[in-house]
Amino acid sequence: MDGLKMIEERELWLINLQQRYFSLFEKIPSYNISVPIGWSKLFEDLLENIRRREVYLDYQTDKPLEEYIPVRIVQVKQKFGDLRFYYDGGNDNIILSIVVEAENIASKTCEFCGIMNEDVAKKSIFRWVNTTCNECFLERYKENDSR
Repeated sequence: MDGLKMIEERELWLINLQQRYFSLFEKIPSYNISVPIGWSKLFEDLLENIRRREVYLDYQTDKPLEEYIPVRIVQVKQKFGDLRFYYDGGNDNIILSIVVEAENIASKTCEFCGIMNEDVAKKSIFRWVNTTCNECFLERYKENDSR
């Protein structure tokens, strides 16, 4: 797949997510969302789990909804091989545990191919730290070495 087609597909993927989870993406520019392709499914699962929790809180009778501040994404990115999910609101311990769980899973998932196995680890590719499997690491290392 050529680079331009891949960028277009990623943009369409993000637009689709922004439409499906509008309340989470409210008032956030697209450039603040940078999710590696291998973490796409993990990110979608994270959004869905947050949405489900908020729907549950909306119908919960023992805690008035006025006490809960809905989640609003501020920024999502990879930094030093970790998933960083910054958000406002979500003053609920379960929301926090959902985010922490996704960040932990990302640390064991190749950000390029999405595989999750024992050879996935943080590796440095020319001063850039990535969470990657051995195969993707070698592929990226060769690409960068040939430049």
